[in-house]
Amino acid sequence: MPARLLVKNATVVSMDPSIGDLDGADILIEGDRIEAVGHGLQAADAEVMDASGHVVIPGLVNAHIHTWEFPLRGIGADWVSKRDYHGNLHQNLATRFTAQDVRHANLMGALNQFHCGTTTIMDWCHIVKDAEMADAALDALDEAGIRAVFAHGTVKPPIVEGRTPYYKIPFPREAIHRLRTGRLASDDGMITLAMAILGPTGGSTTSPCTTSGSHGNTGCSVPRIPMAGPGCARSRTACRGSRAKDCSARTTTSPMATASPTKSSRS
Repeated sequence: MPARLLVKNATVVSMDPSIGDLDGADILIEGDRIEAVGHGLQAADAEVMDASGHVVIPGLVNAHIHTWEFPLRGIGADWVSKRDYHGNLHQNLATRFTAQDVRHANLMGALNQFHCGTTTIMDWCHIVKDAEMADAALDALDEAGIRAVFAHGTVKPPIVEGRTPYYKIPFPREAIHRLRTGRLASDDGMITLAMAILGPTGGSTTSPCTTSGSHGNTGCSVPRIPMAGPGCARSRTACRGSRAKDCSARTTTSPMATASPTKSSRS
């Protein structure tokens, strides 16, 4: 993108009451910021784009995406519900991904979001098995330049007799602490942190409480997705009784609310 870009003659749907919706309007972009919106804008040194007959809107927000799955899209057309999704994806294909694979997949997925008009995502990254893989996923989001809530999830490998199943393993608090005190310490950056924990119907009766309890010291949001899975018949009681207060953590993805169409790196 040029240093200064002047979009001319667009139909602007601003979503900003102070600007409104404008016909035949101009938009001046400097770097990654929208500097002005109105009629008859002039900028002698700017590259001009004629947007006649086009509608300009703020970047869309994708509130839930597994960005790493982008290269796999379309392969599950004949899969049967949870059985095949978990069996083929989480317990098979996902186990074959390296950190470099995740980086490439996240980069392609993030760039594809731009291609579709989305500038902000909530990336529910549930392939993360170690710090190298988490960093690879984040490196890709950084390189793409997208605004993102990076929801650090966990892997769901095949259940092996004699080993603790994934849904009974507490969320890796140390992984969140490393990011929260490191590259994702700020809530004002292009990428912020969340904990993608198993929901009350997807984990054991103790794991959600353990995870939510750790949330209080991390300062990041805890989005939850209800899932059918082992323990679902019992887990609704996990947040009741004497430990109910441990499960009252924020469940909002509120960092996305700070996303501004005027600050998107792709405007």
